[in-house]
Amino acid sequence: MRLFRFRVLVFSQQEPAPAAGFPCRPAMRAFAVAGPPGSWCDTGRNVAAGFTLLELLLVVALLGMLALSAVALTDTADQQSRFEQTQARLEMARRGVLYLGRTSSGEVLLSGFVVDLGRLPLSLSEMVQGVDRATGSPFPGFAPQVALFDPEPGPDGLNDGGEIPLSGPGLTLLKGYRGPYLPLAPGEKAFRDAWGNFSPVPTEDELNYGWVLQSDLRSWQLTSLGSDGLPTDPATDPDVYRHDVSVSLAQSQWMIDLAAVEVQAVNRTGQVFSIAGGRLRAALLVYEAGRWRRFTTDPANAQAAVTSLEASDPGATASFFGLADSTGQSWVPCGEHLLVLVEDPDQNPFTADDTPLVTNQQTGTARVYATRVVLVPGTVVSKLVLELRNP
Repeated sequence: MRLFRFRVLVFSQQEPAPAAGFPCRPAMRAFAVAGPPGSWCDTGRNVAAGFTLLELLLVVALLGMLALSAVALTDTADQQSRFEQTQARLEMARRGVLYLGRTSSGEVLLSGFVVDLGRLPLSLSEMVQGVDRATGSPFPGFAPQVALFDPEPGPDGLNDGGEIPLSGPGLTLLKGYRGPYLPLAPGEKAFRDAWGNFSPVPTEDELNYGWVLQSDLRSWQLTSLGSDGLPTDPATDPDVYRHDVSVSLAQSQWMIDLAAVEVQAVNRTGQVFSIAGGRLRAALLVYEAGRWRRFTTDPANAQAAVTSLEASDPGATASFFGLADSTGQSWVPCGEHLLVLVEDPDQNPFTADDTPLVTNQQTGTARVYATRVVLVPGTVVSKLVLELRNP
């Protein structure tokens, strides 16, 4: 195969280009190659050859491979970033439901939806918008809440009318909605995973923003469906970015079982408290999304009746055992609650004669004896103390 060499000639403005067939003049300068030997622009010098077609194709192929590698690396980095952001958002959601920490001095820090409202969220929209999904009404705002004592709770264990409000110093609890409990970036309208998943059902998407939420009011689990937005079995799909990732709260991680707790009443008033023919009990009042649930000691009347509380120095004591609500539930949400001394004349819990008022036999007046208690998840609570003090 015959190789050709080409030259591009640049002429000065003073000298015209030579006619065809004439040798090149010395004033001419050659810069590029090409042209057959012996042509009018051949100077007789050995000029380097240009790229062959094969070399150009090889260069193009290498550049293409580099471009594909760069795209693949960029795509992998983007997927990894989205995966990590989704995991971070899951942790934000869990902390929004319940955050448990400690100060540098060891003081317990409790915050989150369950601490403020006494139950698990039924949807993510409850955490963001503050509207009770069960009723369609906004949650009461975060403020001192007057405790309500219902002698005869409803079938669900919550107050349903005929309550006794417990007003007075130390008888209110700071409760209510103080969200949003999920952080939204500026301009962001929904708390979605980093994959931007949407639920195919519009009403479900409005509630949980493309996440899958499972809650039975005892346990809670939030799941992202990964990069493909579909349920994926890790055993059959090797792509980790398509795998579902979740965060959860078990019942024992946000509630405390008080079925075997001892409630010790300590009388520091110097007065004798007794109830003829009846008994004394202790009750725990728990705020739950605008309503109140009452747990009472010895709901099955299995223990010997406590009918009086003597006066002595430094303090006479009486013990009550076990706490449960009217449905038999003994698990209590973490947070601050109100422990109250209760009179039960007919010795049957959750009947109309139950009252939190203890008669002062010396003055004929009545007052409520109560103590705030804080329950911390992950701890075993064996005793609660209810101190009776004069105002």
